[in-house]
Amino acid sequence: MDGSFKTVLKVGCLGCAGMVFIVIVAGIALFLLLKAEFADESPVMQELSYRAAPHDALNATVVGGVNENETVSERASAEESKTHSASASTPLRIVLDLQPVGLEISKGKAGDGVKIQAEFDKRYYRLEELRESSVGGGSVYTIRLRAEKTGFFTSLGRLFFSSPPTVEALLPPDQLLALEVRAAEGGGNIELGGLWLTDMKIECEDGRMLVGFSEPTRSPLDSFTIRVLRGSVDTVGVGNASPRRLTLDVSTAGSVMDLRGAWQDDAAAEIAVHMGSMQVFLPDTIGIRGLRSPFEKLNHEPEADLNLPTLSIDYNAEMGKVAFGIVP
Repeated sequence: MDGSFKTVLKVGCLGCAGMVFIVIVAGIALFLLLKAEFADESPVMQELSYRAAPHDALNATVVGGVNENETVSERASAEESKTHSASASTPLRIVLDLQPVGLEISKGKAGDGVKIQAEFDKRYYRLEELRESSVGGGSVYTIRLRAEKTGFFTSLGRLFFSSPPTVEALLPPDQLLALEVRAAEGGGNIELGGLWLTDMKIECEDGRMLVGFSEPTRSPLDSFTIRVLRGSVDTVGVGNASPRRLTLDVSTAGSVMDLRGAWQDDAAAEIAVHMGSMQVFLPDTIGIRGLRSPFEKLNHEPEADLNLPTLSIDYNAEMGKVAFGIVP
């Protein structure tokens, strides 16, 4: 019995060793096959730009009335001036629809227009540039970067032999803009201080982003919306954008929202935390309304003689947690 047991044990060990050897050899062969198939190309760099007609809505005047003594060319010139003046108040809507990506957005130079620089592996990703007219007037400039191919070997090649795409956007401070960022996954740094924005919207499915306003925007935003599914979006200096409507919606992530800054107008904030957590830093320079227990002591009215704005907060934490604190 002892001899038989030793024989069986020996055969079993040899069989296991053989299986391990086969797996190692197969793994090496698969790696070499993937390397030969996918590792020869380098990422491509693509530069895009969008330059709108120069105008300044702050100084625009609408030309009106009809002069019967005008010539046809003078009247046409007046109509063109009216069209440019009207469009000056309509923002250029920029849509960045990206998956996955490392994103950088910052202020560019006046007069340069919108500049986009994307680096990606064209075997796995496709970059699209769309220029459209919106229904309500104005233009929409969309950059879409998506994974183009699927499959087991393609996924392995993308994992081992390809770097995640990167996109850098430079936005002009002299152009009226509305910005929308859709990030399926990845990370990014978005700095919007000094820009001329009407509204800003960020949708983050997964990944981590930081959105900052290091200096006041050219005028207060009409709205600023952040919706986070599984990722995390943190903000710094939102008060410098002074959005009249602020919407923060977090599902299963943890976010830090810094609402400090140079608020210019009264504002209403809607905060929803479903299963994640959110920490909100409030400024001590404006009035605060709407906070409930245990944060009701943070409510205060601004000093009447200073004519300071007030931030009204409506919040709901279903299965999540939200905490407020006033920070100088």
